[in-house]
Amino acid sequence: RLEQGSPKELIKDLYTAACCGIDKRVYVENGDLPLFEKYDGNVPPSLLRKAYAEDRLENVDVEKRIMEIVNEFGQH
Repeated sequence: RLEQGSPKELIKDLYTAACCGIDKRVYVENGDLPLFEKYDGNVPPSLLRKAYAEDRLENVDVEKRIMEIVNEFGQH
């Protein structure tokens, strides 16, 4: 939901993020606790979040789609 700014500003911000690389760790909030393995309960939550972001989240598709949107709207 775009509460302030314009669609052009949003596209510009998305383009900047895609060009600079998106930090996957921002997708996993401090309150999140991804548990997948048997002994995950014994691992510090901050390490679990970092491992989840690095091992299970992929930026390639997100960055590709952002570039498609930028190209569709002609914003370079």
